[in-house]
Amino acid sequence: MRSFFLINENEKVVGEVTVVVFLYTLATYIVILFLQYKSLKIRDY
Repeated sequence: MRSFFLINENEKVVGEVTVVVFLYTLATYIVILFLQYKSLKIRDY
């Protein structure tokens, strides 16, 4: 019973880490796109 609980806790941590990494990657991607869009706009004018 106790080992099962530990396995569940580990899976929870792995899930949380995956979500954090996913959000971080998504945010980085959005920032890069935003910067590219901004530089394109500046180049146009």
